[in-house]
Amino acid sequence: MIKLLHTADLHLDSPLNSLALSDDELRHQVRAASRKALENIVDLALEHQAIALLVSGDLFDRAERSARTAVFLTVQFDRLKDAGIRVFYVKGNHDAVNPISGGANFPNNVHLFSGHGGVVELGEDLCIHGVSFSGKLMPESLIPKFKPPVAGKVNIALMHTSVAGASGHDTYAPCSVNDMRSAGFDYWALGHIHKRQIYCEEPWIVMPGIPQGRDVGEAGTKSVTLIEIDDGQISTKELKTSVIEFNQIYIDISACEDQDDLRCTLVQEISRYGDQLESPVGIVRVLLDGQSNLSWQILRDRKILEGLIDQFARDTGRLWIDKVVFDVEAKMEAGAPDATSELMTIMTELQAEDQYTSQFHVDANRVFDQLPQEIRAQLMPDQETTERLLRQLSKAGVLRVTAMMRSSDLS
Repeated sequence: MIKLLHTADLHLDSPLNSLALSDDELRHQVRAASRKALENIVDLALEHQAIALLVSGDLFDRAERSARTAVFLTVQFDRLKDAGIRVFYVKGNHDAVNPISGGANFPNNVHLFSGHGGVVELGEDLCIHGVSFSGKLMPESLIPKFKPPVAGKVNIALMHTSVAGASGHDTYAPCSVNDMRSAGFDYWALGHIHKRQIYCEEPWIVMPGIPQGRDVGEAGTKSVTLIEIDDGQISTKELKTSVIEFNQIYIDISACEDQDDLRCTLVQEISRYGDQLESPVGIVRVLLDGQSNLSWQILRDRKILEGLIDQFARDTGRLWIDKVVFDVEAKMEAGAPDATSELMTIMTELQAEDQYTSQFHVDANRVFDQLPQEIRAQLMPDQETTERLLRQLSKAGVLRVTAMMRSSDLS
């Protein structure tokens, strides 16, 4: 049986994004996560006695030269070389212009395909094809650049592509599944989309996903794909690689009658997730949801709850908190509204008035102007996102003020 590993989108030197990084204990683990994921991939290649590692683009995250990364890669590729394992690599949109990804910088077991395309015969029964990005922008399909499949052999093709403009991803080298099916290859080793997906099994068209998530938008355990070829027949397996797993935990507080119930629910849900975690470390965003008599207390005492949730996560020995989101609703008392309820109604109505909205925008922008440009760009990439953020902040302010005013009645 012939075995190969297929990966893509390692994005070495890419920063992992989490509020949890303010903690000194965690920061060094996170900074090393993408490199540790590559070490895990090399370990898996050795463990499964693969004959080759396929890297379908975006090995690097940016164009800047990093001597430290060059050394790290050389060491890892040398480990494969010592075991007789080849590396086949195509450039994607992120590493197309990276100066350390030139073939001369790699050990001689690494084959970097050019933008013109090429094919390498690997043994008597297998051919590896590939086409690299020749620049960061690739608006047209790369399929016409591939050499024809070699008759009588298993043909594997490496390509970085958005697969006809996948939702949420920039459109690079777009092509359809039908385009790939009709090209005659037995296995398409794709890259670019960070979520694992098998588009087809005849032939195999596989997007392995990112092997190490970088934030809660890339949630869950990450992996590489093991390709097994037995008498010309291909099968695949998913092998876990992530060192740190990002995710979100939804906790419904609707059934909580008092503070003891609330703390018990938080401990149980956080501990349960910690027990189910597949990666060594988890960074989680906790979303408190539901309607309860405790909601006003939760909103009033949110800082205390954030501290408790953070401690409950640390007690698992594996979890860290990225952020706590409070999306709870208070049960409104029956009967005539009290003064606080009436004031909340007035504040809510004011939010819809043009004069209030205009002044709130001015005041909020005065604060946002103090932020570094790159952070502001992340928070407010466009006008629609900015408007949504301001509405959320305004609503949160009303709830916060109402909760504080009710504090004298809550104990």
